[in-house]
Amino acid sequence: MSDYLVKGMAGEFIRFTGVSSRQTVEEARKRHNLSRLATAALGRALTATIILASDLKNPGDLLTLRIFGDGPLGGIVCSAGNDGMVRGYLFNPEVELPLNDANKLDVGRGVGKGHLYVTKDLGLKEPYTGTVQLVSGEIAEDVAYYLYYSEQRPNVFNLGVLVNPDGSVAQAGGYLIEILPGAPEEIISTLEQNLGEQQSLTYQLQQGKHIEEIIQEVVNPYKTEIYVKKPVGFLCRCSREKLLPHLIGLYSEVKDEEIVEAVCHFCREKYTFSGKEIKEYKEKNT
Repeated sequence: MSDYLVKGMAGEFIRFTGVSSRQTVEEARKRHNLSRLATAALGRALTATIILASDLKNPGDLLTLRIFGDGPLGGIVCSAGNDGMVRGYLFNPEVELPLNDANKLDVGRGVGKGHLYVTKDLGLKEPYTGTVQLVSGEIAEDVAYYLYYSEQRPNVFNLGVLVNPDGSVAQAGGYLIEILPGAPEEIISTLEQNLGEQQSLTYQLQQGKHIEEIIQEVVNPYKTEIYVKKPVGFLCRCSREKLLPHLIGLYSEVKDEEIVEAVCHFCREKYTFSGKEIKEYKEKNT
């Protein structure tokens, strides 16, 4: 099954968004030649970005998630619109670390301490950016903390990426469950009890459960109603035309016959330009 997103309600006070993202994360892994640890970290961030961006209202709106920690992975940058298409990269894609005490990939140590930034470009004069300190570096907890303290949205945020021994992506997904204002206390206690009985997200995905089935188990006995279901994937909006303006700084250094190669950070796509092409662009646009 192709990757997809679902949005819906469970009763009057529970809103949810779920994403199945294995193919999306695998595409990122191959493009960036990621280590197993980097695959887990970037995969979680890509999935979180799709979920957050799904609340954008207009086709031209853009949400960017940036995680800057002092761990060896360095920064993580992802961006998406409300069409479900996401792109992203991290600074040090080859980093690998020993497994943590739970015998899992140590994303928290890889990310380290630092800050998380969410920028929403809604076509206004200035984009809006919210920021919080990283809670754990595990990404799901950090995004949940951001939503609660920066946007006052009580929530459960869960992300998972299961990486095969050969480095390929076995499973990936995530969900956001929000408690709306006015919710009775019993709803919160029910969700807490259900969550305590859940197996890990990646284990459930590996068992063949769909993301909406997992969400249903978390919100039981409230019945889920899905009102949006759409495909998601890895897609970069780069092009030769968009990259060329970034090369005009080479105007005085490059010769007409020289070939300059530019690589997109987000997708590793390579573009070549002649020195003459760069000079002509500079002269026409400055």
